[in-house]
Amino acid sequence: MLDIKNLEVEYTHGAVATPVVRRATLHVPEGAALALIGESGSGKSTLALAVMRMIRPPAGRIADGEIFLDNVSITAARHKQMRSILRHRIGFIPQDPTTSLDPLFTIGSQVAEVLPRTSRGTRDREPAGDAGSRRGNETPAKLSARVQRRHAAAGGNGDRLG
Repeated sequence: MLDIKNLEVEYTHGAVATPVVRRATLHVPEGAALALIGESGSGKSTLALAVMRMIRPPAGRIADGEIFLDNVSITAARHKQMRSILRHRIGFIPQDPTTSLDPLFTIGSQVAEVLPRTSRGTRDREPAGDAGSRRGNETPAKLSARVQRRHAAAGGNGDRLG
């Protein structure tokens, strides 16, 4: 189980600290999956990087709050313990579909790959939303070409998928 309590993260530039995550609190029960969804720049990746303790001075820091994984404090974990946690317990999929998905496999199969298996050896649940239904049978390369065309036409910010 993952518990985040009143997490605050800030990035620094010179002597100026800018808060980027403010009072984030969430609970993810054991066996559950969490998708962070929000606008570009809303702090999704920063929150995930903070959970993995990948935000370090001088670029940034966890200014306040606590992060627990199965009641073990990640915020207080020593380097060796944190390496073990990162190797065996936490996974992170970056948001850029052209660098995080394998172009040889469908998006749906790659999303399903990370879902937990039941005792019968089947996947616990089907991928939710567009990735599992409308876009699940497309390869990232095909989707990426469509996104690039839409981005060029709309003048948008490239991270839109649908």
